[in-house]
Order: sequence, then structure tokens, then C-alpha cells
Amino acid sequence: MAACAVSFLGSAHAAQHRFTVKDDIRIATFGDYPVPPITWSPDRSKAAVYVERGQLEQNKVEGILRIYSTRALKKWITGPKSAVPPTPLWTIAMAPYKEGPAMSNIRWTPDSRALTFLKFVHGKHRLVYADLSGKRLQILSLPGQDVTAADIHDRHHYVYAARDPKIYKPRARQTGSEDVTGRPLFTIVYPVDKYPQQAKFYERSELWAARGGAPTRLEDPNSGKPLYIFGEGQRDLSLSPDGNWLLTALPVRNVPVAWEQWPVVLKTYSVHGGPQDLGPLSLNQRLVSRYALINLKTGAQRFPSKAPTGFSATWFTLVQPAWSPDSRRVLLPDQFLFGADGSITRNPPCVALARVDHAGVSCIEHLKPLYVDGKPARKESLKHLRFGGPDNREILIDVERLHVRDHRNVTRRYMPHGQHDWTLLTAKTGHDATDSDTLKLSIRQRYDLPPKLVATDTANHRSRIVWDPNPQLANVTLNPISIFHWKLPNGHVMTGGLFKPADYLPGKRYPLVIQTHGFHIGKFSPSGVYTTAFAAQELAAQGFIVLQTNSCPEILTPDEAPCQARSYDAAIDKLQRLKWIDPQRIGIVGFSRTCYYVLEALTRGKHHYATATITDGVNAGYWQYMLSLDAFGNSTSREDDTLNQAAPFGKGLQKWLKNAPTFHMDKVTTPLLVVGTEASGVEFLWEPYAALRYLHKPVAMNLLHSDEHENTQPAARMASQGGTVDWMRFWLQGHEDPAPEKRAQYRRWEHLCDMQRAQHPEDPSFCVKSPASIPTSDTAASHVSKQGTHTRT
Repeated sequence: MAACAVSFLGSAHAAQHRFTVKDDIRIATFGDYPVPPITWSPDRSKAAVYVERGQLEQNKVEGILRIYSTRALKKWITGPKSAVPPTPLWTIAMAPYKEGPAMSNIRWTPDSRALTFLKFVHGKHRLVYADLSGKRLQILSLPGQDVTAADIHDRHHYVYAARDPKIYKPRARQTGSEDVTGRPLFTIVYPVDKYPQQAKFYERSELWAARGGAPTRLEDPNSGKPLYIFGEGQRDLSLSPDGNWLLTALPVRNVPVAWEQWPVVLKTYSVHGGPQDLGPLSLNQRLVSRYALINLKTGAQRFPSKAPTGFSATWFTLVQPAWSPDSRRVLLPDQFLFGADGSITRNPPCVALARVDHAGVSCIEHLKPLYVDGKPARKESLKHLRFGGPDNREILIDVERLHVRDHRNVTRRYMPHGQHDWTLLTAKTGHDATDSDTLKLSIRQRYDLPPKLVATDTANHRSRIVWDPNPQLANVTLNPISIFHWKLPNGHVMTGGLFKPADYLPGKRYPLVIQTHGFHIGKFSPSGVYTTAFAAQELAAQGFIVLQTNSCPEILTPDEAPCQARSYDAAIDKLQRLKWIDPQRIGIVGFSRTCYYVLEALTRGKHHYATATITDGVNAGYWQYMLSLDAFGNSTSREDDTLNQAAPFGKGLQKWLKNAPTFHMDKVTTPLLVVGTEASGVEFLWEPYAALRYLHKPVAMNLLHSDEHENTQPAARMASQGGTVDWMRFWLQGHEDPAPEKRAQYRRWEHLCDMQRAQHPEDPSFCVKSPASIPTSDTAASHVSKQGTHTRT
């Protein structure tokens, strides 16, 4: 029996394998903003639970929507422990496209008998109606439309926003010349009719409504033209329970100059007076808008306030408005208010109450800023707004406490006091406002624990696991993760996640890879944080220590990138003191905004990095500055002027020459892999690549065949995350993957290795030399020198 037991344990151990990018892609993750993991029906009798995972073989993203009965869950959780979890009332599984999210914008009908969601098909979203009684799916939006937001009253009464079809129309090819003044460069070089994936940058959408029949386009009653909404209006799109009123945010065509006085959170994005470009070329810019109520019977528009939304001035809440059950009142999450005398005040925007039957809003509580002087300041985040109490006269504001270990929710209850004032009754900790009265559904996960759906009886606090969507992880060896702290020179404590190999040996020094852009204690993220470029578990499985770093408490200040570089240096110093890492084998990975930080570290950091990668991101450089003219509301230029302390003209250019890392590429002694996405993504990162290429330094550029910023497409993830693993192993471990399809890749990199060795013969090197450079006395399989060991496996 003992021998059999030993044999069984050995077989079980052998069944497990090291974590790979394929394992990462196949992990099912519960929804996150903007697709919530759990959406309760209005009567709390049902809950819709959403997960998503990649299907590598089909190169598609699968979305799974499970609808559970509250009654069945309550009965099960109070029953015997041996009872099997209840099966869902309905499971809707879709893998409609190569990119995600496969489903989004999940909304229940007021009677809790059906729901709608957006399905991603061939690059466009379609509005789907799911009838629970017959378990039938039906497309509600018109063929060819790309739906950006929707809400529903019932099968015959609903509203949605569809991307302006003019975006897709082929431009007339003129002979001679064409005036393209004021158009962003990439819309000229990559027109949407030839590059449909570029349409995602165009927010302008038309409003459509079904009022008992087929959906028709809503028009402005004054001009007769289509009624357009943009990003903020799409997020706020909310239909009253009786189906008669639509709340949204409409952009102001001409912003009053006096509105420049409204307080902003990020000074770089102050409100600017004057006309706004509301044409189809308005690309993801933050337009100044007002909340608007639209009567779906008459088409008439009403504005609860003449003041703008807080979102217009960077007071970001990302919380939806909330209607009262009688459809006569609506809560606005971020509304500026004029003073009693009609003047503009310096007060923050409010969570405010608006009434349908008359103009004017009342402030319930002021919002708190996310940043103050470029440093994080908010200690809580709005979660939900709702009506409650007798006759729904109370206002309940649910917030999540930040920077505390359990992120506990707090509910503040307000009662009306007089005509416009409100009195705080209580503020107490409780379960999530969207939960049932006696049942809480939550996603239990942590940085070191895969996610599971958990039900809790709030009366006796008994919890049980309803669903583990990742049973396959039992066959995968997950590398241990721990919380790691280090200090900046000013004493500020930084936090990150430290991944170690499963077979870690004390006293052995391992190669280190620093991954940037944040670390979430409460979220299981094997890649480290994002699924583009990052591959923490994958690298740890191959013998690396990986540090996933949080960011410095600086944003949009000249010290933003230098602080990050100092943080990386301080973390390396501590890891060296602990004797965990080999200081000669350090790599760093940048993505999105942290490409800027990585370039800063390579040009001005204290430590030398043996290799680095940057993917699809900003760098505060001159080339990106010029490329971004007239795009995204010129936000890139405003940010770069702040980061570099001036505009790059006249005397200001001297500050750019001093501050911008792209003007210091001659100092880079690190082999760099630059990864751009299709179309404009490669151009956006051209400057650091071209500079190193011109200087004859080891640099490579990969074109990722994806238009996503954060990759969901399985093939793109294999190329991006797998590319990081290959690059780091090549330079820090002298390893080459034997896969035949990668042979050409490694031949190119071997020549870069030769270049690096020739330029820095005094530095230790661990990359694989090209066969032509290996002395004849060495074998083709391995090469040993005073600089390290190099293997071609």
C-alpha cells in the first residue's frame, strides 16, 4: 500500500507542468470595469455572472454568462455541506470574435424577466435580447450598426447608441489635391474605410430608440439633425423605469469662457472656452458636456442644470446615474452647481438629485479629488447610487474605502432637509449595495489565489464556493508570490508583488525582470497586471525572479518618470542586499505609460539593465508630440508640455533636450525590443527605435498583428507575452526556444548579441552569439567564455 501511495503521489506530481502563456490565455477571469462580474436583476431574484477566457485553438475570446436563481442559492447555502451547488438557470456561452470583451453592457429589464448585452461580432457590437422564459436570443439593433451603449425597458422599448455610420463611408478620392487641415495624421494615413479597426477611436454615435416598433433614430428637435453623443454620454446612458425618459450627457457646442473657472483635478486638462469639434473626427477626447433628459415620446430635451458635468473637468467617478422607481427623480454622480447668486464657485461637483418635472438640482454631497498637486488623494471611490427608505425618499451612496486591506464598502444614508438640503443619517459598513438582502455574491480572489464565485448568507455569515471556473489549474504549478516593500530615497514605501520560481533555492542568485504599471493585491493576475507584454508567472516558471511594481505617487508632474526610475533603483538595491538576484542579469518591461518610465530608467537610472522591452506606449518625446496634433483633443501635447516643463519651441526646446528621454538615446547601452501594434502603433514608438537604429545599437522592432492596447486576442497574447519570455531568456539566460518557427527570430537576435558584445566587451554578457562568431573550437550547441554561459537548445 505504501508503494502504491508513493507511486500515486509521483504520478500526480508528474501530471503538473510549469506555467506557460497558453495556461495564462486559458484562465477564465471574472468581468471587470466596464463589464461587471455580477449584475443583479432589479428584484434581486437573479444574478448574472460573467467570465471570459481565450480559446487558443480557435483564436477567439469566449464569454460565458451564467444566470443564477437567488432562491436556489439560498437554499443550497443553508443545506448540508455535501450538497452540490445549484446549476445556473441559463448559461450563455459565446466566442463570436478574436477580441474581447465577447459580451458587455449587461442590463436587466425592470421586470427582471430578461436582459440585454452587447455581442462583439467581426469588429462590431450588436445588441442582443435574452429572454429567460424561453431561453431565446434575439438581435435588437439594426444590421450593420456598431452599438456603443444601450438600456432597455422591455422587448419593444429600448434605446441604444450606434457609431456614426459616416465614419465607415469611403472618402471620395480626389484628383489633384485635398484639404486635410485639422485632421489627425493617422486618420489621413489610415482611413477607416481601409482600416476598419481604427473606428474604435471615433466616439461619435447616433441615438436610436424603439418605442413599440422598430428602432428609429432620434433627432434634435431644433435642427432636425441626428442627436449625437460621445464617450461620456454613452457611459451615462440610462432609461427611466417607465421607459419614457432617457438620461445622457450631451456635449456643449460652444463652451462659455466663464466655465474655465470650474475646479479641475488634473490641471493639464482644464476646461477651455470656445467652440468644440463635434464632428465625426472627434477622437476619444474629453468634451465638455451637460446632463440632458430626453422625452422619448416628444423628443423634447431638458437640462437639469446649466452647469457642466464633473467629468468634463476630470472629476472621474465612472458611476452610472440612478433613477427612482417612480421615474420622477434621478441621481447624477458628478454635477457642478452654480452659487446662490448664479456665480461659478470653486466647489467640487456633487452627487446631485434632479427632478424630471422642473429644472434645478440639489447637492447631496461633494466629490473628493482623485489627485492633489499630482499626487493621489482620494481615500474612497463611489460604487453605487440608489434610492431607499420609506417611499424611496432616502438617498444611499455606496463607496469603497481605498488603501485598506479589505477594501470595505460603506453606505451613507441621506434624508431631505427642507427643499434643497440633505442630512446625513448614518454611514456604516455593509455588504455591496447590489447584493440581495440576505445573500451576497462575490468574487473571492487574491494576488496568489485564483478567482472563485462565492455565496454568503448575510444572516449567519456562512460562505460557500458556487463555482470555480479554472479547475485546470490543479494541473499547473503556480510559482509563489509574496508582497514586497522597498523605500524611495524620500522615505515613501513602495509595494509590489514578487514572483519566485517554484524550485527557488535560498542563496542562489536569480536573473531579475522588473515589470511596471502597478500591482493589485486583491486580484489574481498571473501575467503580473496586464495581458500585453507582461508574463510574470511564465518568467518565474523559467527561473526568473519577477518584481511587479506599483507606481510612484506622482502623475503629470516633471518628476513622474524620474521618480519611477529611482523606485526601480531602490528595489534593485534591496534585492541585492538580500542576495536574491544577480545584479548583472536584470531586465525591465514597459507597456503603455510605463514605456516612458523604462526609457527614463535606461537613460538616467543608476543600475544597468541587461535588456528591456517597451510595447505600445507613450514616451513624452518630440516625435509623438508632433504625430498627435489635432488628435485626442491634443491631450498628448498638453501632457508632454507639463512633463518636460515647456513646449518644444524657442527656449522651451532646451528643456525638452534636457528632460525628454528620447533625446538621450545615445546613453542607452541596453538591448531594446520595441513592440508596436498594427497601423499607427508602430509609428507612435518609432522615435526610440529609429534613434538606436541610427546609432547602430542593438534594437529590434516587432509588429503585433492586433489593434488592441490591452491584448485579449489569443494569438496576439502568444506573440506579445511569449515574445517577452523569449527576449528575456535570450539575453539573461542565453536560451533559445527550439521551435522551428522561431529560428529566424533567433538568427536576428544573435547578430544583435554580437553587436552588444563588440560594443561593450568589458561587460558580462549572457546572450547567444551567432554561429559565425563562435570560435571553431566551440560546439554549435554551447559556448562558454569569461562572459558567461550561452546555450542554443
